[in-house]
Amino acid sequence: MRGKLLEVFDAAAQSARTSGRAVSLAAYYVRKRERLDVVRTVLHGLVKTQEHEQIFREAERAYFRHRDAFDDAASPSALARAWMDVLVEATEKVAGDRRDAEVYAAVAAHPSREDQEWSDASLRIAGDRWREQ
Repeated sequence: MRGKLLEVFDAAAQSARTSGRAVSLAAYYVRKRERLDVVRTVLHGLVKTQEHEQIFREAERAYFRHRDAFDDAASPSALARAWMDVLVEATEKVAGDRRDAEVYAAVAAHPSREDQEWSDASLRIAGDRWREQ
């Protein structure tokens, strides 16, 4: 009878630990829901394989930057949180880079007078240096 009681107690303790981890994971998702929604939108909007590859490569870099979060993960839910953080970070980085590239391209397509003067001056200086050689 004592063995059965200990077995039930162990099962209850494990269930409490697992429930606590589940609650912790749910709380994590609630705190991160806006960022996760942005990630979901970005990932669903990717059409080209190249875009998927960019996020994959950035996720690999993020994994190596935060490797201790994976090595020190105390539970499956901690590991899930670490992977989710890596995915969010990678997706936000790639989305930000794409946004910046679009802004730079728009500015380059229609340079201001000041930008054009600066560009002309730098070309002139480079040409002068080339002729001096």
